[in-house]
Amino acid sequence: MNLGHQQDTKINFSCSELLTLCRDQAMQKLTEKVKLAANARSVLLYGESGSGKEVVARALHEQGDRKTKELVVVHCGAVNPDLMTSALFGHEKGSFTGAHEKRIGAFEAGHNGTVYLDEVGRLQPQVQGMLLRALEGESFCRLGSTTPIKVDFRLIAATNRNLGAMVSKGEFAEDLFYRLNAIPLRVPALRERQEDVVRLARLFADQCGKTLDPETEKRLEKRVWPGNVRELRNLIERASIFSNGEGTIRPSDIEFDEVASFSKAGDQLIDSVSNSSEPVGDSELLRVMALFISMVSPRATVGKTVSDLVEEFMLRSVLDKTKGNKLAAAKFLGIGRQTLYNKLDKFQIPFEAE
Repeated sequence: MNLGHQQDTKINFSCSELLTLCRDQAMQKLTEKVKLAANARSVLLYGESGSGKEVVARALHEQGDRKTKELVVVHCGAVNPDLMTSALFGHEKGSFTGAHEKRIGAFEAGHNGTVYLDEVGRLQPQVQGMLLRALEGESFCRLGSTTPIKVDFRLIAATNRNLGAMVSKGEFAEDLFYRLNAIPLRVPALRERQEDVVRLARLFADQCGKTLDPETEKRLEKRVWPGNVRELRNLIERASIFSNGEGTIRPSDIEFDEVASFSKAGDQLIDSVSNSSEPVGDSELLRVMALFISMVSPRATVGKTVSDLVEEFMLRSVLDKTKGNKLAAAKFLGIGRQTLYNKLDKFQIPFEAE
């Protein structure tokens, strides 16, 4: 398969083919593991948000014996336990407020196929218990029913959280963790496989009917990519719109979303610290430093000290983490509300007093 510059022919790849396009050694090892684990009953994918876990999940499904059956995707971020339970197991009419008709859940829809649980670490404790019982007994009841339903499906779960650390804190069921973790596969972050950046960018550009200017490729290679493959794809799609109908994406068409990336880096930094039960090692320290440097460089103007940059970085990151709640941010940082307001004013971060 040729990923060189193409003008007229758009190409579409399966997820299995997309993995083979990557030339990084870690991704090649992952691709081989996907082939070996294609028929495994339970696989756990872990890696940062946007790194391509769903692509790997789809590749597992495509290469397995169940590929002709359904791949059912469930996002496990629902706050309401009833809604999450319904998404997995289905429900009977009237089983909870808003259940106006019977619904088939993911496990029933995925019978003989594959069920992919995205961000399984966000499941509420009560749903974790129900999931474990269903996996061990290979049967379940719809919400509001006592009639067991036998199912046969393979399960792929994914997370960007440290489930082992969550288990130690009592935030994730230990038995469920070991049940899901039968075959763990790590999906590397994009910054760990920089040689794949241009190849993927060319693919995304091709899918938009565009090519990349050589100088554009050089600029892409220099980025750390805190948003991973998702950020790269979004950037190329955005640049294709800004290219004013031209067939080539030039450096002037590239606009990095520094605000979103800045918050994303802070989110990764805070999650890394809060989810880790081990001392920070050299590789983790370098990762955090790379994220920080890539995000603060646009703000490194004359008159700003390193201390200022670090402080602004943490302020913006914590505010993003607390969804703009200043009281929660002040509590997280261990400072008073007025002190927080003074710092926001210092760095010209818009806010309304609470």
